[in-house]
Amino acid sequence: MLVDIVLYAVVMLAMVSPVMLSHELGHFAAARLMGLHVEQYIVGVGPKLFAREGATGTKYAVCALPLGSACLVGQKSYAESRPSTQLFFKLAGPGGNFLFAGVLLVFAALLDDPRTTVVEIAGGPAWEAGLRDGDRIVSVDGTATERWQEVGFALVSRFGDTGQIDLSARRDGRLVSVAVPIVDWQTGVRQIDAFAALGIGHDDGEPIGPSLPSRVVDGVADTFAAGFATAGAGVKMVLGDLSILNFGGALWLGMLGEDNANLLAAGDRQALSWVTWVRLIALLSIGMGVITLLPGPIVDGSAIISATLSLALRRPISERLDKRILYVGAVFGYAPLVLCITYETMAVL
Repeated sequence: MLVDIVLYAVVMLAMVSPVMLSHELGHFAAARLMGLHVEQYIVGVGPKLFAREGATGTKYAVCALPLGSACLVGQKSYAESRPSTQLFFKLAGPGGNFLFAGVLLVFAALLDDPRTTVVEIAGGPAWEAGLRDGDRIVSVDGTATERWQEVGFALVSRFGDTGQIDLSARRDGRLVSVAVPIVDWQTGVRQIDAFAALGIGHDDGEPIGPSLPSRVVDGVADTFAAGFATAGAGVKMVLGDLSILNFGGALWLGMLGEDNANLLAAGDRQALSWVTWVRLIALLSIGMGVITLLPGPIVDGSAIISATLSLALRRPISERLDKRILYVGAVFGYAPLVLCITYETMAVL
């Protein structure tokens, strides 16, 4: 058990570090572009391995442990800048995460984009509803699906729902429709797996295609789809429809279309291709981008609200109002998250 925990922690840190770096690089690039004075730009934590001062007075440092980075802008430089500059600077952090994710997903689509929606099935709810081995899923709830990942995104959007999942499939040249009934689907499940829950997998025997431009489009489309799916799942977690413990891994692995979302758990490991890891890092980056848009301390959401309000009023807002936005944001942005995590942790213990 201890080995599994350590392994999971090491893997997560290895994936989160470039994600945090992309966030701070977004802030840094925006600051330099908009003329804000960057006092320090630090990569990693711990003892400094390298340090120097740039021509503009920025102190650069690289530390021993590659666990994130920090871009520190002078308070006076930021406070005296225009609201539009402040808004651009704060949005650039999450924007860096989304851009990094987009590059990774396009790269993954260029090298490995199997366009298959052929299912392997041996029982379970999908079988009972009428889906059969070798069927090609062409739509989920009316949304066309050309790739297995698109099936995954569509299924993730139904987590926590009650009703039915409508699947259309092509079988021997004819179209068949099945309806899989669901009740509070995956609610309270701490290791969600949409595909295992339906009893389906996919056939890896399909050839890769089609053209290179189409794969680039697929990678960009995956970035937007993953962003909306992450945000939607986050809302459901806060509302209690999904376990908050899924946000760290199973949700994103589910989006990748894996047959078993709990790949790092004891006795449940499966070999993952390096392209799958690339996609997982991309989805983690999207998750961080979404989280940092929340209002509250440390993250960017409250500052984005303040800058937007100043821009709308065409004048800087007062320091008092700015602090109130921060405090209210902390309550409404962080409190539900903290309560969910506390509840889930107590339930596990």
